[in-house]
Amino acid sequence: MSASGALRTLALCACSCMLGLASCDPASKPSPNSSPASSDASPSGVEGHDHDCQKAHPPPKPEPAVTATSLSPEARERLTTLRVSAHVGAVILRRQGSTWVMAGQSGCTVPPSRVERALDNLAGLSAVPTNERPVDGSSFELQLVALADEERLLHFEIAGGSDDGDLVQLNDDSTYRVRGLDRNLWSPLPSLWCAVP
Repeated sequence: MSASGALRTLALCACSCMLGLASCDPASKPSPNSSPASSDASPSGVEGHDHDCQKAHPPPKPEPAVTATSLSPEARERLTTLRVSAHVGAVILRRQGSTWVMAGQSGCTVPPSRVERALDNLAGLSAVPTNERPVDGSSFELQLVALADEERLLHFEIAGGSDDGDLVQLNDDSTYRVRGLDRNLWSPLPSLWCAVP
């Protein structure tokens, strides 16, 4: 075979190999160091799109129910975000290293003692299951959500208080009477988080 014929054959083999890598074949995954083209990207944006492209994607898994009725030490250690919301306002606090920061026009670095008092309050709650149900969606007065990145560690929908405690619905729709919640510490107003204690 001539030198030019050998080069032509080598070029054809290289083209075939490259085309084979571009197909959606589980046996031909791109290397971890290569960045996929936009057409190869998973519609959900999740890496590891290594199945037959002709098949439909499975539906997303439902978010697991959060059944915690207080903040455990392990959850407190992992905590990255606190959300407090009500009809009158909302606050989102994010942990950045050892500090807690509230973003937005009224944002601030929240005094550490303020956050610690609020987390101590969540850690000291007691709860009793109840068959009571909120009257309707408008009866919810306050929502508290604690997250570790996107994972919910605690989710309270608070519908009303009495001598027996606050009526709390979790995101699995179970209801509890929770005692010990200090609503002054869980204000949805930014000014009450940014003030020096």
